[in-house]
Amino acid sequence: MADLKNDEETSTGFKKLVLRDIAESWNPKIARHIPRFVYRKINKILHIDELNAFLSETHNDDTQVFLDKAVAFFDLKIRFNGFDKIEAQKGNGDLFIVANHPIGGPEGIALVDKVLPLMPDVKIMIQKLLAAVHPMRKISVYNGSRLITTLESVKKGDPVILFPAGFCSRRLKHRRLIYDLKWKSTFIKLSQRYGRTVLPIHISGRLSERMYRWYSFRRALHIKLQIETLFLVDEMFKCKGSELVFTVGNPIAPETFSCNADPDEWAARVRQYVFQLGSDPDAKFDPDLPDSLPSD
Repeated sequence: MADLKNDEETSTGFKKLVLRDIAESWNPKIARHIPRFVYRKINKILHIDELNAFLSETHNDDTQVFLDKAVAFFDLKIRFNGFDKIEAQKGNGDLFIVANHPIGGPEGIALVDKVLPLMPDVKIMIQKLLAAVHPMRKISVYNGSRLITTLESVKKGDPVILFPAGFCSRRLKHRRLIYDLKWKSTFIKLSQRYGRTVLPIHISGRLSERMYRWYSFRRALHIKLQIETLFLVDEMFKCKGSELVFTVGNPIAPETFSCNADPDEWAARVRQYVFQLGSDPDAKFDPDLPDSLPSD
């Protein structure tokens, strides 16, 4: 069992993930009142022992070696439709690669694992907890104090991989289908300002019914705390052995995002196109087609 509080480093220099420390960094008052048996239960849900073992083993690895091992760790079967469209962007630093976010983590690892050999300067937007993963720091952007921001990376001319929803896909109340939530329009604004091509990609995959039920439950009760994210790591482990299909769309030139729609609408139209690629790999982006995809 993982220690509830252990600041010792492993022989590789990796500082173990300790649930109590993480909780205290978020909310010290609440963390001190959580019973030990609750920490033990959450340790199992979050697979702390397995993560510590893997991250300790790979702590000093080169980024590409780490990514290869992570894909093998999750036993992911990766298939690309239209990989030549990514290859065609080789050498283009003014590039955003945008995709849906079906399972919340492994798909990003798999995507950057394939893109990095083609684009050594590529960066990927990460969540806060991944900032602690040493081999990922070289390729990560995060809007915090310890890593470069997306804007800094754009100004440097680095290609950037983004998941504009910011969260893994949810089952939406309209049509009861699984989609990303509303996409943030930052990539549109930066594309307009800095002349960046946008390359859309649809990624297959889904989580278990448990995640979608918890999301629907808290929405019905108007609970803002994202309870379902507690199970996200466990869901990622359940995806071990899965096949992920990446369907690459056609690149969208920055001048496409003209003034006949605002950035939020353009982001919604690109999101709509990404999900269209999921059912029609040969789909073309129609800039005149208004967004009609549900987003909540």
